[in-house]
Amino acid sequence: MSKKKTSSELKAENRLLRQFNISSVVASVLNNLMKYGTVCFVFWMLYCCVDSLSGKITDANILVKFFGSLKANNGVAYIFGGCGLLYGMGERRLRKRTIGRLEGRIQKYEQQLDPNRSSSKLGADGDTNPKDRS
Repeated sequence: MSKKKTSSELKAENRLLRQFNISSVVASVLNNLMKYGTVCFVFWMLYCCVDSLSGKITDANILVKFFGSLKANNGVAYIFGGCGLLYGMGERRLRKRTIGRLEGRIQKYEQQLDPNRSSSKLGADGDTNPKDRS
């Protein structure tokens, strides 16, 4: 059976609930102020940058013309392709090192779960067994 709360207990519970709700609302307002205030600040800074250059011929005009006239050619494509290739090779090497580092531990846990388990005979770095490639 539930015990009826006294008047003072109910008042104390109400006070705590009100305090919690107030702090929740304040946190929500502060969160929104930070979020949207940051966006407004960034746009204000962009406005200040453009305002300081408006009506003036500067070196920035030369940079705008230079970057505006750039066209994507084969060289840029080869650079991005090469960077992608290097990134992929680095990720593959990292994956193999991680598999090699964790391989012994994983086998130990698998043997604990099922001692009669057969091995897949994968390499220490996760490569397929050369005998399986045919």
